[in-house]
Amino acid sequence: NRGDGGPSPSGVDGKPYCVFYAFACNARNSTELAAWATLKVDMCAKAGTPNAKVWYEPQHYPQEPIFVPRPGATGDDDGILLNNVLDGANLTTYLSILDGKTLKELARLDFADKEVLPYMQHAAFFQQ
Repeated sequence: NRGDGGPSPSGVDGKPYCVFYAFACNARNSTELAAWATLKVDMCAKAGTPNAKVWYEPQHYPQEPIFVPRPGATGDDDGILLNNVLDGANLTTYLSILDGKTLKELARLDFADKEVLPYMQHAAFFQQ
């Protein structure tokens, strides 16, 4: 966290950015490795202000989120996150669509009963 409100060094597209998304275990200060969450981190947040948001559901295991910018986006977080999630209790997977600013779930696409998608550690969205 730079703490000065300024953008970070350039990303892979050559543009400076403040926000990045990730997944993490031990979410919400849990001592359980199995507590996984999706994170949004604002590296340009002013010092002393919260710089992270969390999406978390017990026994749900998100993979690395894919950010898709809204056409005409005006900020680093102006878009949606596509997140393949394993529901550990029901042994199924679903696609969770999260708001890029708030991490609130906008939609959930459930796959066939007892179907599990392969685990994808890394992914990216590329505009054409």
